[in-house]
Amino acid sequence: MITSKPIKFTGQHLLATYQGCRENVFANLPELESKLKMAAEAAGATVLGTLAQKFPIQAPCTIPGATILLLLSESHASIHTYPECNSCFVDLFTCGDTCHPQAFEELLRDYLRPEISDVEVHDRGTAEPVKKRRIGLV
Repeated sequence: MITSKPIKFTGQHLLATYQGCRENVFANLPELESKLKMAAEAAGATVLGTLAQKFPIQAPCTIPGATILLLLSESHASIHTYPECNSCFVDLFTCGDTCHPQAFEELLRDYLRPEISDVEVHDRGTAEPVKKRRIGLV
């Protein structure tokens, strides 16, 4: 007989805005992708694949903007950079309750070193209404 544990329809969605990131942090796309992967793994997620796209340079900046997407076994993570503003948007959505979005956020924040960060985690699922919790506002 096959037994299985009940499936929970829950998830955690981290939404972060980082402004005033350290100079030229977005110039090295492979390093940024590596840090995003490390952050996802630090949260307990499993990276299945990646997709990275550069965008046209916005004057006066000399660094192209980029979006990096991680396909996770648990769902996804992304970063959308605005090098002309030294800023980015980041999100991490994980199904279930086994991942730790705070570990993801701490590793990325340490790497990006933003002057201003606004971070929320939304607990999602059908059992209760969406709950928001702010984990960082500097």
